[in-house]
Amino acid sequence: DITDRKRAEAAVRESERHYHLLADNVSDVIWTAGREMDLTYISPSVTALTGYTPEEFLRLKADECLTPDSFQRLIASREEVLARIGAGQPETVPPAPQVLELEYRCKNGSTIWAEVVISLIRGSEGEPQGVIGVTRDITERKLAEAALKNSEEYLQTIINGVQTGLVIIDPRTHTIIDVNPAAERMIGVGRDKLIGSICHKYICPAEAGSCPVTDLGQAVDNSERTLITVHGPRSILKTVVPAEFSGEQYLLESFIDITDRKRAEERLIESEERFHLIFRNSNDAIYLFEITASGMPGRIVDANEVAVLQTGLTKENLVKKTFLEIHTHELPTKSRAIMMELLTKGQIRFETEVQRRDGTKLPVEVSAQFAKLNQKTYVIAISRDISRRKREERALRIANQKLQLMNIVAWHDIQNKVTGLRGYVELSKDLVTDETMKKFIQSEEEALKVIHQQLQYTKEYQEMGVHPQEWVNLHQTLRMILSLAELGSIQVIVDVGDLEVYCDPVIAKVFSHLLDNTKIHGKKATRIHISCRETPDGLTLAYEDDGVGIADEQKKELFMRNVGTTTGFSLFFIHDLLEVSEMTIRETGVCGQGVRFEIGIPRGIYRFGRND
Repeated sequence: DITDRKRAEAAVRESERHYHLLADNVSDVIWTAGREMDLTYISPSVTALTGYTPEEFLRLKADECLTPDSFQRLIASREEVLARIGAGQPETVPPAPQVLELEYRCKNGSTIWAEVVISLIRGSEGEPQGVIGVTRDITERKLAEAALKNSEEYLQTIINGVQTGLVIIDPRTHTIIDVNPAAERMIGVGRDKLIGSICHKYICPAEAGSCPVTDLGQAVDNSERTLITVHGPRSILKTVVPAEFSGEQYLLESFIDITDRKRAEERLIESEERFHLIFRNSNDAIYLFEITASGMPGRIVDANEVAVLQTGLTKENLVKKTFLEIHTHELPTKSRAIMMELLTKGQIRFETEVQRRDGTKLPVEVSAQFAKLNQKTYVIAISRDISRRKREERALRIANQKLQLMNIVAWHDIQNKVTGLRGYVELSKDLVTDETMKKFIQSEEEALKVIHQQLQYTKEYQEMGVHPQEWVNLHQTLRMILSLAELGSIQVIVDVGDLEVYCDPVIAKVFSHLLDNTKIHGKKATRIHISCRETPDGLTLAYEDDGVGIADEQKKELFMRNVGTTTGFSLFFIHDLLEVSEMTIRETGVCGQGVRFEIGIPRGIYRFGRND
C-alpha cells in the first residue's frame, strides 16, 4: 500500500509549489546552493536587482557578479559555511545566519549594494545539505549612510576648525560632555581632562547652585562673560542654547575670546580721553578740517576753545568756515604749495596771520599733519600765537640794525685811519735813509697790513647771522667764487650735483677762505676736489686738495683763533659760520698728501634738485 507515500509526495509537491510561488513573487532575491556552494536556484527578482535573467545569473561566476572586495568577503564566508557542511554533524542549536553586505556588478555596468542573509539547509536528521540565501537591495541605505558619514565628517571638520569654543554640558549634573579644539586651547586644558569634569571648575566662575542658565533662568545670548582658564580669567562673548542629542537634552555653549579686543577698546578710550584732555587744555589753537576734492583745505570740523579766542568767533560760526577763510588773503595764495608739501612730507610748519573778527591780524605759526578719523582723512593743525615773538624779533632786528650801523661807522673810521697811516708810512720810506729806521718802517708796514686784513675778517664776522637763512644753490655759489678767484694752474673739480643748503648767505666766504688756504699753504697743490655723499646722519661735503696737508699735532687747535696768523682767524671764522647754520667741520686729510675738510650737514637743511 503506497497511499501514504503518495500523500506525502503530493504534500511535498504542494509545498514546493507554494515555495516557488513565494520565491518568484517577492522583491528580495531568494537563492539556494549545494554543498559546494554552487547555485542551484535563484528567484526571478534577480532581474530587477541586477538586470540579469535567472538563467544568465546562474551561469556567472562569483567574481564576475561581485566587486573584488565583496568577492573576498564572500570567499571568507564560504569557507566558514563549507566547514560547517563538511563537518556533517547535526546541531542541536541552529547557528545564527550569516549576514553580509556585498557590492554586485549589474548588467549595465553599474553597481548596487545588497544585504545577503545565508542559512544552512538541513535534512530530516538535521544534517547540512546546502544553503539558502536572501539578497535585499540596500543601495539607498548605503548611500544614506555614506551621506550621513560625509555630513558628520563635514560637521566635525567645521567644529574642529572654527575659532569659536564649543562645549556640550549636561544641564542636570553640569558635567562637560564634549569640547572642540578651540575650547581646549582657550581653557588651556586637554579634552581628556575636561570631559567628565564639572563646568564650574574650568569654564564658568559661578558657584554650584548659582548657574546663570539652569538655576537663575538667565538668557545668555552674545553676553560678555568670564572664562576660567589655566592662565587666569579671560573675557568672552558667550551664547548658551538648548540642544537635543539622541533624545537627551543638553546645553550647547559657544564663546569667543574678546580679551584682546577689550584691552584694545580700553586703550582706545584712554587714548581718546588723553586727546580730548590735550584738545581742551592746550595753550595753542587746534583745528580739525576736511580736505576738498581738489586737495585744498576745507571746512573746519572741530576746534578748541583757544581757537575761539584766537579768531574771536563763536564755536558755531567757526565750524561753518573753511580753514582758509579764517586767515588773511596771503594764505590762500600759498595754500596749494603748502598742501603739496604736506602731501609729500606728511607734515608741514609755516607762518601766517589769523584774520580776527574785529579786523585785527594775529601772527601765528601753524604745524599741520594728516589724521585718520572713521576711515576719512583730515588735517589737524596746531596754531600758535607768535605775536610776542614777532615783537621781540622786531625789537632785536632794530637793535641789531643800530649796532650794525654803529659797527659800520666805527669800522670805516678805523679803516680810514689805517689807510691814512699806511699812506704816511709809504711816504716816510722815501724820506728815511737810515737802515735801522727803514727796518722799523717795514715792520710798521707789515703790522698795518695785518691790521687791515684783520679788519676785513672782522667785517665778515659782523655780517654773520645778520641776514635770514635761505636755500643756497651750492653749485652756482662755487661757480661764482671760482670766476673771481685767482688760482693760477690749480685745477678745481666741483661734484655736488644740484645740492642746496639752508644756511647763512655768507657761506660763500667759507669756500673763499678754503681756496685761499690752499693757495697760501698748499704749496705744491695742483688740484682741488669738492664733492658730497649722504650718510646715515645726513650729508658730508668734502673739500680736498693735493698739497702738503696739515700735521697731526696742529689739527687739534686748527679752528681756534690764533693771534698773529691770518690763517688761524679765517679757519676760526669758517668754524663759527658753519656752527651758526648747525653744520660742523673737521680736517681728516693725511699729512703730505693734502688736506680734506669734511663739512657735516644734518638732515632737513639740505636737498637735491629743487628750484622753488
